[in-house]
Amino acid sequence: MTFLKQFNEKSDILMDRLRSFADGKRVVDLFPELNHTALDAINLIAFGLNTDCINEKDKRLSDSISDSLRVIGLSFEIPFYEVQIKKKQFFFHLFVDFY
Repeated sequence: MTFLKQFNEKSDILMDRLRSFADGKRVVDLFPELNHTALDAINLIAFGLNTDCINEKDKRLSDSISDSLRVIGLSFEIPFYEVQIKKKQFFFHLFVDFY
């Protein structure tokens, strides 16, 4: 299967999902929908892994990636923050040592 066919397959799944939301009464946040589609397409095309994040069957994967990106972004904003992971929660604290 070529790259374009795989991308179109994931795009068709997204369009079917968005059509199911189109009742004229519901507001749909497209950001997570597009993120899940992009994650599915990248996983399938680059790694050959079909995660089906579009249908939110594997929400742990997308949540883990979001958490990781949040920590990376925070490390750029505030370089003196240390991240400790305890029981799936991130704890941030300032770790400036004075000598």
